[in-house]
Amino acid sequence: MRFFKNLVVAIAVSSLLFIPFIGKVHLFDWDEINFAEIAREMVVSGNYLNAQIDFRPFTEKPPFFMWLQAISMHLFGVSEFAARLPNAFLGILVSAFLLWFGKRIISLQFAWIWVVMWWASILPHLYFKSGIIDPWFNFLIFLSFISIISHYHSYNKSSKSISKLLLAGLFSGLAILTKGPVALLVISLVAFVYWIFERFRWYLPFWHFIVYLLTSLGTFGVWLLIDYSLNGPEFLIEFTIRQWELLTTPDAGHRGFFGYHIVVLLFGCFPASVFFTAWYFDKKNRQIFDLITRDYIRWMSILFFVVLILFSIVKTKIVHYSSLAYYPLTFIASIHIYQNIRQKNSFSLFSKILYVFISMIILITSLVFSLFPYLKSFLILKIQDDFAKENLQADFVQWPWLDFIPPLAAILFLLLGMRFLKNKKKKYLYLTSLLQIIWIQTTLYAFVGNIERISQRANIEFFKSLKNKDIYAATFKYKSYAQYFYTECSKATNSNKYNPLWLETGNVDKPVYFSVRKYHIKQFEESVKDAEFLYSNNGFYFYVRNPKK
Repeated sequence: MRFFKNLVVAIAVSSLLFIPFIGKVHLFDWDEINFAEIAREMVVSGNYLNAQIDFRPFTEKPPFFMWLQAISMHLFGVSEFAARLPNAFLGILVSAFLLWFGKRIISLQFAWIWVVMWWASILPHLYFKSGIIDPWFNFLIFLSFISIISHYHSYNKSSKSISKLLLAGLFSGLAILTKGPVALLVISLVAFVYWIFERFRWYLPFWHFIVYLLTSLGTFGVWLLIDYSLNGPEFLIEFTIRQWELLTTPDAGHRGFFGYHIVVLLFGCFPASVFFTAWYFDKKNRQIFDLITRDYIRWMSILFFVVLILFSIVKTKIVHYSSLAYYPLTFIASIHIYQNIRQKNSFSLFSKILYVFISMIILITSLVFSLFPYLKSFLILKIQDDFAKENLQADFVQWPWLDFIPPLAAILFLLLGMRFLKNKKKKYLYLTSLLQIIWIQTTLYAFVGNIERISQRANIEFFKSLKNKDIYAATFKYKSYAQYFYTECSKATNSNKYNPLWLETGNVDKPVYFSVRKYHIKQFEESVKDAEFLYSNNGFYFYVRNPKK
């Protein structure tokens, strides 16, 4: 009964953290709008088997996450709220799972520390308020990973059941159906590295790995075989090529240095990243845990470093590529905190210096964001990029009482964090985490809307004004999915629609509305001579090309 009450509290708090206001800001190009449009087209067309963009096959992702979004859109209508709701629901599910699993392997106190570390860490918190694919992908991989470890421990106790092994394969197959075979690659690499640490001793019979592999591929294969029988090998071929390109070549606009993900995890997972890092520098009292817990720590460490090294090697660098590492990072951070609270150990000087350093950067960033509306005119004069200058002329929404809460929260969690690092008392940990959560939430409400106004709102509003009109909407020399989702386009009856040259110069049968960035105005007007200029707003220039009478 006690645990049930704790579970209800975790579900209630996570619901308050992840669901409110998720529909108040437009979806961000590319990823959020991309997945939401696929789900919308599933609802409109009734074709749930394949992912489509502009009602043509989209072969970069399998459809599982978009199925969840399509269910949400059936229930709540096509909207930003419905597109982000599956991840908000997952945030509640993850909170409940961490509480249950943390209690099962260590204690309820540890479980709460783990949950609070997840809530208070920046990127783990933010991702549950987004509409991107990775939160579900990561959770399914993590469930597969935990099921494998649980099976291994059961097998060591002479259990002959393979139910956990089958669950591991099922979750891995669903992860492949969410984003692709990198799920199986990560789990296989972790199992391989653990085998090395076991000095090449087979810790499970080899046929167990075969069962896991067949279950995983079989789960994904059910959908793949149906798709193959109806549509041929197109998805399989193009999807494989795309995965190889992401691994071996930097995707356009997504280059980065080798240590990119180290920086992302260090700052993006603060404050958990401080305690995670400190764990590897603090060798005191590591043996206080039982053998099972120490084995979980080893598995989690391997998972973290496999993800970090793998995606540091991968040429394409995107923030969420290393997001699977949030699970082992917060786990080991919580282990370190739990250990020091119980043993009344001192946190290292390194922990304190790192905590203060990152807290100061967050404080400075918060002050800059708070003062940004007052610095806007100065920045417009100094910036040389004409498109960026016009972006900055967007109207801001200012909340005088809210804009300065993030800097205030940053100051307080710096002070209380130092108090916790000195006294090791739980109340200071929870107060510090509460202030960090307040900082995350108020930063979202105060600043994210303005970031969206600067970067894309003028463009989104233009496409929304064309909603349900019998027109073509297009962009010129830049990639976007906004013209599909926000116009709620229907399937084209004229195949020429998919030919940009025809839209720009051909004998069109409907008005064609173009969005052009300031960079390309001259090139557009030279190429599309009969286009009529409509208006411009924040760096985006809008034109229409009408059919000839």
